[in-house]
Amino acid sequence: MPALLDRMQNELNALHSRGRFRSLIGTNERCGTQIEYGNELLLNLSSNDYLGIGSRHDLFQNFLERYSNYPDHYNLTSSSSRLLTGNSQLYALLESKLAHLYKRQAALVFNSGYHANTGILPALTNRHDLVLSDKLNHASIIDGSRIADATFKRYRHLDYQHLETLLKQTRENISRSSSSANRFSAWTEIWPT
Repeated sequence: MPALLDRMQNELNALHSRGRFRSLIGTNERCGTQIEYGNELLLNLSSNDYLGIGSRHDLFQNFLERYSNYPDHYNLTSSSSRLLTGNSQLYALLESKLAHLYKRQAALVFNSGYHANTGILPALTNRHDLVLSDKLNHASIIDGSRIADATFKRYRHLDYQHLETLLKQTRENISRSSSSANRFSAWTEIWPT
């Protein structure tokens, strides 16, 4: 056991020395797109709630008032997957409106980016495919690729020469390839595509 603890301590020390050690930071109240940290109100660029909708009490109250007349039709939770317990009319309506808005045949709503990546990648790839991903892409892309059993390789951040090298090395052995997104959540960086 001491060897394991020593190894773990060495890994923690290495993270500290590289400035990569992470710890939970206490915050106060979240206000839309801002968050109170200490005595400062800061723009929150690390949230999945980019528009601050999660703290809009007026929207929540409007939802409750609008759908309180239909308690048998609309619940605050589906209690299970749409495939298992059926598709809500609200989801069907939202997906129809999104398809119309973006002039597409259909749309599919996922409850998070993580669920989108772990749902879409396995649907589009299999063990005969290669997924190439920027080193700083979200971990959900790795998870989605593992579920699909696709070959998964990462290229150095924004290094398209490295990407091309990986493509050339594996071109004969694959039937399709996927590549990178333009938002790198690990560092809250946006790169033009």
